[in-house]
Amino acid sequence: MSIVITDPNLLAQLLAAGNHTELTTPDGTLIGNLVTEYPGSPPPGTISRYSAEEIDKRRKDTSEHKLSDILQELQERYPE
Repeated sequence: MSIVITDPNLLAQLLAAGNHTELTTPDGTLIGNLVTEYPGSPPPGTISRYSAEEIDKRRKDTSEHKLSDILQELQERYPE
């Protein structure tokens, strides 16, 4: 479901709140959590465990891997 926010004050509060915001009633009852999404890229401030060079190398890797080979390798690494 989508809700359009037309109140400029509420909109300003939500935009200023950051990446994760709890929405509550005036008496403090939790309605839900608002989590800002960043499709296609990590949220600002995220620190990757991979260097920029490693990410670039992986992006340029055009080799093909069969799903069956990947699953077999995972089963070998992590047997049940």
